[in-house]
Amino acid sequence: MTTTTMRSPAAETRHLDGAPRIVVGVDGSEQSLHALRWAVQRARVSGEVVEPVYVFTTVAPVDFSGFAGPLPVQPSPEELAAAADTRLADGVATVVEDRDQVAIEPRVLDAPSPVAALVKEATGASMLVLGVHRRHWMDGAIGSTARACLKHAPCPVVVVPAPG
Repeated sequence: MTTTTMRSPAAETRHLDGAPRIVVGVDGSEQSLHALRWAVQRARVSGEVVEPVYVFTTVAPVDFSGFAGPLPVQPSPEELAAAADTRLADGVATVVEDRDQVAIEPRVLDAPSPVAALVKEATGASMLVLGVHRRHWMDGAIGSTARACLKHAPCPVVVVPAPG
């Protein structure tokens, strides 16, 4: 598995500068933006760097030759990366009102597994922050991504409950 950074060229040195980081999984949902708000509020007090991370997966071309009708257009990896970058930037802009008070280092990653990418990004972080997602009744109190991150993350994991 290869995780490639699509944004933030300074990411290669982020583990060396010694600044404590809060990694936040952001997917554009209200739950993930609520988790980002929580992380930003904490960083205002603690001085930690907030690293919102958006993970997308490049879709492999699919052969639909056995089906009737026109072939669906597959977005290019560049188009997927641009859409992910825009979604993350919009989410950060929605949450962060004063960037001078909190250091924000957004990252967009192309990875086949959001869990593996978030766990890898959380290496060396003070915590990994996630919102509560329940897409299916079998997910229980938290979603499958948060559950897997709780199990595999190399740092404390904070799962922020939905507002209200």
